[in-house]
Amino acid sequence: MKYRLLTSPWKPDNGYIFPICYVKRNLKFQRRWLDQFEWLVYTSSGAGGAICKYCALFTTGGAGRGWQTLKSLVTEPFNKWKNAIEQFKKHSQCAYHKSALLMADQFMSIYSNKSKSVVAQLDLKDSMEVELDRQRLIPIVETIIMCGRQELALRGSNDSGDVGFGCPEPEENDGNFRSLLRMRYNCGDKNLIHHVQNLAKNATYFSPDIQNELIETCGTLIQQKIVEDVKTAKYFSVLLDETTDISTKEQVSLCLRYVSKQEHIYVMKENFITYVVAEETTGGKLAELILDNIKRLGLDARNMVGQGYDGAAAMSGRFKGVQSIIREDHPQALYVHCSSHVLNLALSHSCMIPAIRNTIGTIKSIGNFLTVRPRERHY
Repeated sequence: MKYRLLTSPWKPDNGYIFPICYVKRNLKFQRRWLDQFEWLVYTSSGAGGAICKYCALFTTGGAGRGWQTLKSLVTEPFNKWKNAIEQFKKHSQCAYHKSALLMADQFMSIYSNKSKSVVAQLDLKDSMEVELDRQRLIPIVETIIMCGRQELALRGSNDSGDVGFGCPEPEENDGNFRSLLRMRYNCGDKNLIHHVQNLAKNATYFSPDIQNELIETCGTLIQQKIVEDVKTAKYFSVLLDETTDISTKEQVSLCLRYVSKQEHIYVMKENFITYVVAEETTGGKLAELILDNIKRLGLDARNMVGQGYDGAAAMSGRFKGVQSIIREDHPQALYVHCSSHVLNLALSHSCMIPAIRNTIGTIKSIGNFLTVRPRERHY
């Protein structure tokens, strides 16, 4: 609406007869004033009069000392034609009129896509800062992923303080993560060099807390990818085992087994999906834990066709075991004693035979001999 009023306001045609305001002097609006003052428009509403299209659209109704109300040519039509030229020239020199002209010019420029608004410019600046922060994180994330893929510990005996970019390697081991970052810096990683040169004290992204956050984020993305693969396969089996960690909490590891189609080949996959703390290890609570986590992951328990646990009574029991409780609602989820646990039991029982026990001890000694570095061997 503003654009239309600014570019093509109503303009009386040549045959239009302007009303006379002062009969005795025969005073009325003159058509040539529209060409003389480009900001001037005529309105025929009411008694008729002149309006400044810029001030009417872009002023807030007040200006000057004490915020005086603007009426003539702004909120009310001007029709005192006796001194019209003088008033028009005076209006052209007003500060609020000049300000309205600037706002109108900026509006036209933005509307015609010749420039961006202040909001758009701020959004663009924010987007550039976000993209810059992402570029800074790239070498850090890649280093963490590489350590995880190669099963390397990130931290060493001391992982605090300055990383020491451009300096010789420290005497004490400060971990693979910091060492690899120094190597990337020395090899000319542009993103890392730019980040280090513009390093902010509160945004280094090298701390153990940031490492943990990035590891957790990577884990979430991997988990989402596995879940999507399972949804594509539709049917899956659940593998579960629990153990007590150093803090004496019972940690349950949940794995999913499913068939994935790769091109024209079907491949059996078995992937770890999550760790869950078990408050209780009864069959009912563990079964509830499994079903709740399957639901949390967005999977349908009705598509669970198999269960794999150890032979403990809480897991394999026919009446109150996990497998029997789950099969009450999902009878298609057949229970199979985990083959790894079966092998472990077989080895444990076989070690009761002296010959086998001695053989395993000999093999262990040979393995230790081959894996220990030469300088640490004692002949």
